[in-house]
Formats: sequence, structure tokens, C-alpha cells
Amino acid sequence: MPEELFVNANDVRSFSDIEHEDMGDRKVTQYIKTAIPYFVRETHTDVYREQVRNIDQWHKNEVDGSNSTFYLQWPQVHTIWHVGDMNKDGKVDCDDINVEIWKGDGEIEKAEVEYLDPKEGKFVLSQPPKKGDKLFVDYMYVGADCGNMCDNIEAEQIVRQCVAFLTAALIKTGLGAHQFRNIGLRFMNFSQETGERYAGEFIDVREYWEQHKLLVEKINQRMPRKKPHREKTSTIGPNMDEL
Repeated sequence: MPEELFVNANDVRSFSDIEHEDMGDRKVTQYIKTAIPYFVRETHTDVYREQVRNIDQWHKNEVDGSNSTFYLQWPQVHTIWHVGDMNKDGKVDCDDINVEIWKGDGEIEKAEVEYLDPKEGKFVLSQPPKKGDKLFVDYMYVGADCGNMCDNIEAEQIVRQCVAFLTAALIKTGLGAHQFRNIGLRFMNFSQETGERYAGEFIDVREYWEQHKLLVEKINQRMPRKKPHREKTSTIGPNMDEL
């Protein structure tokens, strides 16, 4: 059974000229898995230890010993932002949010998340924290839907297109998917001189790369930040993996 990524081989074929005869689905998926961490690095912002607090009268986030349903601040305050793919595996699920319970005696316990709604920023714990405990959450948010739960088809489609174009560019280089782990993607930033020098060989690479960058810019226009992949909401945060 194929993995249910938010981008699949059919998406790559839909937005490029890569046919089944050129490359099978399994190999295309390997390139998708290479492209996704780079897409996350370009478009996501990480939140480190956001304390779960009262947001408004509908999202009180009460820690009373019986409540196990809580809401994240950023998706509530800014409704066009969604929980992103923190672990960069091509899916947005319960593994993309880390919840810690800080107990009154100073002990810190990792909570089990049994449900996550990326669009609403709603999450449900398997057990309600005790009254007096404090909740802190690590997650990432992005200005488009990576969870395929969005009513806005355009917001969902833009993610598929963006990653599909990047995947197509990687495939067109002729390099193996595993090779990008060693060389990174900095060489993909084409200058005019580079484009002219390799016009015959890399014209498809450059075209798909530029389409990808345009969509990254469009996604990031929905986010108030100058450095999309490095800004944090705390002075301490998780490290972003470098490709």
C-alpha cells in the first residue's frame, strides 16, 4: 500500500512532463521525500515551548483535571496558518506536535497526542493533565494547508504544486535522490550565466525550480516574516536540518 504523503507521484506527473515510462512511482516518491524537508525549511516557522493559555471564550484551554482538548495559539489567532510538517515526513499528523506537561513538583512529562486538526490547531491528549499542571507545545506552522483538511482548494493545491515542481527539478538533474543529502540544493540557485552555460542540459531543471520558488514566495507572503525558515517565536528552538 503506497504511503499517503501530501504530495504523490501523480501530482508530480500532473505538473511536469515526467511520464511513467521515464520513472516509476516508487522512484518518484524517493525524490518527493528528498524535496519535502527542503520545502519545510523554506516555508515553515517553528514554535518552541508555546504555553497553552486561554485564547478566547471559545478556546479557554482549561487545565482542570478533566479537559483533554486544547488549541494552539497561532492557528487560532491567524486562521490562514496551519500546523505544518514538523518531522518532515510528508504527512501532518499527531507526530508533528510535541506536548510537555510541566508538573507542580518540577517534573516534566511527555504527553501522548491522540488527535490533531492541522487547520484548527486543535489537539486532544490521551489523558487530561491534572489541575495546576502547565502545558508547553512545540510545533511548526505554515501559510498553506499541508494536512489536506482545508476547505480552500487553492491553499491545498499550492502545496502540491510547490513540492511537485521541486521534485521535478531534482529528477531532471539526473542525480539520484540520495545524492542531494551530500551536495544540498544550493547549486539549484541559477544565475543568468549558469542558465546560459547549461541551457541545453538544464533548461527543464531551471524552469521547474523557478516555478517552485514562485510558489514558495506566494506561501510566504501569508507569513509576516523576513526569514521564513529561521525565525522562531522563542530565543531557544529546535534546530532545522540542513540539506
